[in-house]
Amino acid sequence: LKMTDEAKRELSNILKVNTVDSNRWALLHECADRWYQEVKRSREKGNHRSATTQAQMVIMLYEKLSDLATKNTSYREFYDSLQMRLAELYSDENKTTLAKAIYQEKLKRDPTSADALYNLGAVYEKENRWDEALATWRRLAQGLKPGSHHWFDARYRTAQALSHLEKKKEACELLIMTEVL
Repeated sequence: LKMTDEAKRELSNILKVNTVDSNRWALLHECADRWYQEVKRSREKGNHRSATTQAQMVIMLYEKLSDLATKNTSYREFYDSLQMRLAELYSDENKTTLAKAIYQEKLKRDPTSADALYNLGAVYEKENRWDEALATWRRLAQGLKPGSHHWFDARYRTAQALSHLEKKKEACELLIMTEVL
């Protein structure tokens, strides 16, 4: 990845092929996953410039893999996971409109997807869209087992959204009720 322009050219050449056999698919998918992990490590280390450069390549690759998954039934089972990974990358790169579209599309197909709800709520928070965040956190909390780690997190985030909306009393009541449970 240190040779970004050369790597982009190579990927473009590989991706120009109209049909992707299982070996090429496996190679591309493995590369995308490996580079995704590298992007995460770069972000964790505070190397944001490097992470952004790497993310552009990974996004290009995941977009192509997603496109191939919609066209080829052999790869269709990978579509949702590719889309969720792509949405995460979009969100991290502040392309929140693209991320939201993927999460909302996932919720149309699976209205109970906790991953899509959680990540959509996080995007709304990032955008300071607290009304939408509140509705999303409430929806998520309703579908989770009371007392579970994820349920507590959703309740806390609901209270946080209420606080941002200047509904501090309601936020405090929610937190008190959550502690009692």
